[in-house]
Amino acid sequence: MSNIIYLRPHHVLCLRFYRGEGYSSTFNEGMAAIARSLSCGEAIVRITSGVDDICKNCPRACDGVCLDEEKSARYDKLTARIADLKQNDTFTWADLQARLNKTVFTGEQFSSICRDCTWAYICHSIQKP
Repeated sequence: MSNIIYLRPHHVLCLRFYRGEGYSSTFNEGMAAIARSLSCGEAIVRITSGVDDICKNCPRACDGVCLDEEKSARYDKLTARIADLKQNDTFTWADLQARLNKTVFTGEQFSSICRDCTWAYICHSIQKP
């Protein structure tokens, strides 16, 4: 398991609920490949800041900068604080999900992180630990 997927904190939430909807077909293909790799245990997650492996196929990223960085950074800060994630922390997908179950997915924590996200309706309609 030497493949490392770099994710900013809030993207660990996005991946959990990803169901094939996204900004473009290129974005969806990249997101699906990452989700598949993690769910099969073929990769580990390393927490990073700023543009990550998901952003590589996002039309909202330009020259290595997220066009929605202010909002994304807010989501990251909240996710990192609630789940106690730090830059360069490394997890298996299963261990990361277990941590989220104990921290983010309790009470109203999850809905407080990304309530104004474009895709929140998907996540909140299928949220389960």
